[in-house]
Amino acid sequence: MNLKEQLSVSSKKMIDELIQSIKEDNSLLKELFDIAYSEKGKESWRAVWAISHLASSQSNLLMPYCKEIIHKLPEFKNERHIGSFIHTLIKLNPDIEEIGLLFDICMEQLKKDKLSSYVKHYAFLMLEKICIREPELFPELILFLKEIENTIESEHISHNIKKLYLKHKKTHL
Repeated sequence: MNLKEQLSVSSKKMIDELIQSIKEDNSLLKELFDIAYSEKGKESWRAVWAISHLASSQSNLLMPYCKEIIHKLPEFKNERHIGSFIHTLIKLNPDIEEIGLLFDICMEQLKKDKLSSYVKHYAFLMLEKICIREPELFPELILFLKEIENTIESEHISHNIKKLYLKHKKTHL
């Protein structure tokens, strides 16, 4: 059975079987990414879903795709793709050379008015992770969040922003 056929069914069992197939044959990973990047049909979304699950258990297989994912993020039209790929990147450890671009992309996601809180949530978490890794970016993030905090509709994200402010205050007293 080819990947598109496997992805035609939505189930946790399908994801588990697909991940097992990829573990046995790494060449399937390129095809999975091609399907995911296409943004065509439900198979594309399920491919992104599979990649996100794969990041949890086989992050080493996905590391070579980090740069490519980051550079493709601004091209995606589908919010679920954007959110799930950011979620995947949270589980990975992108190269330092790509952190600046990823930081900017995630800030852009938070600025968007008509974007689901799902995407904004993962963009915020990614920004927080980047700042933990690169603490010199915290002041820039704090200034940015102060600019946009009144536009954030999600109580959950607003709460996380306040927690981040407190954490930043404690470390900069």
